[in-house]
Amino acid sequence: MAGTLTLPKAIKKPPVAILISGSGPQNRDAYLKPFNHKPFLVLADYLTKQGIAVLRYDDRGVGESQGKFKDATSFDFALDVEAAIHFLKTRNDIDTSKIGLLAIVKAG
Repeated sequence: MAGTLTLPKAIKKPPVAILISGSGPQNRDAYLKPFNHKPFLVLADYLTKQGIAVLRYDDRGVGESQGKFKDATSFDFALDVEAAIHFLKTRNDIDTSKIGLLAIVKAG
């Protein structure tokens, strides 16, 4: 799984939010081609400026992540979130007791 961890500059051990996509295969920026918009990049920038570190990652088979999105189950996606949490808990530059999940799903 490949992703980007954005850290605030002024805080030594910030809390961290993991951004989780939920509507089809998406890269770490949740790029919306028809609108040329990257909502996860914008959200990560905002949260980081508010003192919250942000981890966002490419879904399976998207961007730099390996695997096949179409073959993945809900359980596999839960394992991806668990792997992201495990990765963050190995770091000493964030507050590992303050890891939050932020899932955004498009519905319609």
